[in-house]
Amino acid sequence: MPRAPVIAVFDIGKTNRKVVVFDESYQVMDMRFFPLEEVTDAEGHPTLHIDSLRGQVLSITEALLSDPRWELRAVNFTAYGATMVWLDGDGAPVHPVVDYLNPYPEDCREAFEIEHGPVSEVCMRTASPWLGNLNAGLQLYALKKRDPARFREIRHAVYLPQYLSSL
Repeated sequence: MPRAPVIAVFDIGKTNRKVVVFDESYQVMDMRFFPLEEVTDAEGHPTLHIDSLRGQVLSITEALLSDPRWELRAVNFTAYGATMVWLDGDGAPVHPVVDYLNPYPEDCREAFEIEHGPVSEVCMRTASPWLGNLNAGLQLYALKKRDPARFREIRHAVYLPQYLSSL
């Protein structure tokens, strides 16, 4: 019996994580929900456990590849928010994922204002609102200020779907 060509789309949300398998007519052939661990960052805020997610994605993809019913032709990813993964030269994460809903560190905001002027003026000059951890550049700025050794290890900054695609 020939294997049906399918694509898999991983949907990594804040509350639900699933993979949906579609046939060539975009009919849902399978849907699997999977759990993910959360960890806490240095300030005690919850964040995604990137190693758990990597393991789930690789395990599920391997299962789909070996399923005799399907010929997996493509895999795609969608994920929530401004979720960045900071990678070293070998493509390994060098820092826990920063949850964009966590408050931006006040000491980093103060340091930013000392270096660049009041946030209100910077926002007006750049026509960009202060978004805290929703701004990937501000996430990187905080990492540079709070953990310069890890900051120096970073060679690539990618959004979560890009990181997952690289696996």
